[in-house]
Amino acid sequence: DSDEDYARFFAATDALRQRLVDALAGRAEPVLLNAAGRARSGLMLSEVSPADADAQAIVRADGSAAYLLSVSDVPALSLARLDAHLHSVPDVLSVSETHLENDRLSIRFDALGRMTSIFDRQNSREILPEGGLGNQLQAFRDMPAQYDAWDIDADFEDQPYAIEHLADVAVVERGPLRAAIRFEWHYERSRIVQIVSLAAGAAQVEIDCFIDWHEHNTLLKTAFPVAVNAASVDAEIQFGHVRRASHRNTSWDSARFECSMQRWVDVSEPGFGVALLNDCKYGYDAKGSMVRLTLLRSPTYPWTEADQGEHRFRYALLVHGGEKLAVHEAAEDFNLPLRLVHGRGEASGFEAPLVTIETEGVSLEAIKRAEDADGVIIRLWETGGRRQQASLRLHPCFVRAELVDLLEEGGQPLELADNHLTLAFKPFEIVTLRLRGSL
Repeated sequence: DSDEDYARFFAATDALRQRLVDALAGRAEPVLLNAAGRARSGLMLSEVSPADADAQAIVRADGSAAYLLSVSDVPALSLARLDAHLHSVPDVLSVSETHLENDRLSIRFDALGRMTSIFDRQNSREILPEGGLGNQLQAFRDMPAQYDAWDIDADFEDQPYAIEHLADVAVVERGPLRAAIRFEWHYERSRIVQIVSLAAGAAQVEIDCFIDWHEHNTLLKTAFPVAVNAASVDAEIQFGHVRRASHRNTSWDSARFECSMQRWVDVSEPGFGVALLNDCKYGYDAKGSMVRLTLLRSPTYPWTEADQGEHRFRYALLVHGGEKLAVHEAAEDFNLPLRLVHGRGEASGFEAPLVTIETEGVSLEAIKRAEDADGVIIRLWETGGRRQQASLRLHPCFVRAELVDLLEEGGQPLELADNHLTLAFKPFEIVTLRLRGSL
């Protein structure tokens, strides 16, 4: 390949990137953005009302507004025209101040805003154990013996405080794409607002949170007891997931009273599971049938203002069929929602995606220019912990592919046939490719 070929290639990829920048800056027509490495369908989020489509206005916990549209078959890693992917859904939502339902889930609330029932209609199965309460907000006195901001001691549970002062409840969305209830609790000097929502056809209930926090030496959690027969839980880490016991039979198990995770923690039995997804919270604890997400901590050393003030975050409870693939994809969708990018003027023709992953269970983690400016780097990983063959479809501009290491060194040539590439993955393996081409 000549220097002129590479110059044209990089000019083309820079043009694709600039098209997104121009859209964000308001210099292109609204386009649908899918940042994942697989084609997707579902609800698309827009910060302003689309001019040429009927969108549902939704309410966020902090009081801001947004809009939803239903779209289908949005290509991977693409900027696509909205009108080509609009999709209608039947309105099967039902909502009041004490219930939230679609054709998959039915959720009931008590007078304090806690979930008393999460019923899976598809499997005719209750998610909560008898007498269990879902989305219980719990505060704990948090005074570690040492390393205030770094440690949580095992005795944090000795001083729990249930958050039960429900100051307000109101239905804020009635469909057709999503129904939602707004709850507001007060605790000491703090205020907690949640929008609990259920989308049409969704197998997950989502909780959008706005918290104005003014407590010190306090740990805040949300608790979900689940009627699942499992002695362990699985939690996502970077490039994989780990399994930990949910009992305290050994000293090793007892030491895991607070554990780390990334986007999800899952409790499963054969053919059925319940997962908690989140967009920015990284701690949980699991004991017996109870799983709790850690939402806030407010230590006073070395900084007295830790976690003080306003917080915005989201989490969700997902019901699935026991497959980790469903959990991973739901967590990816939760953190990388389909979005409508708005602007002005006209957008010229859109290119085919640079990369499309055609095999389930392989995720695209990164795509970037090579550090030495010689080609494009894509990083993939196997998400299910199993060996498999994966097929990738590349943009026609790519004519060569090489397997390199994480430092982008080495270079094992790979066979590229009709823009397709086949790779062998070991469990949780990370694969880095260097792609070269000319236009």
